Amino acid sequence: MSHPDPALINKTENLLRKYGKEIFLICLQEGILHSEIIDYLNRLCARERLTEILAEPCPMALISEIEDLAQFKKCCPGHQQQMDYEKYGQSEWEITNFGEWSKGLQ
Repeated sequence: MSHPDPALINKTENLLRKYGKEIFLICLQEGILHSEIIDYLNRLCARERLTEILAEPCPMALISEIEDLAQFKKCCPGHQQQMDYEKYGQSEWEITNFGEWSKGLQ
């Protein structure tokens, strides 16, 4: 996770505690850890979606994000980037400029 916002992390943890019973089974089934959910939701490309979830908390929205995380974990980095772009319109890779070092090498 890049550039974590402590306030958003705290709000995310509170939300996970609030809906702990509702998300327990899906987390167990998919093998998702509490820390992975926090990291996934607090990525720069997902901050807008996290803000929407925090504004209108709903266990089904949180379960949907956990299911998306399960799919995300199963993919290679290139496909993860594509999934982010399709879902959020941008990827973590583009925002953090990890690809800058390779420009001009062709």
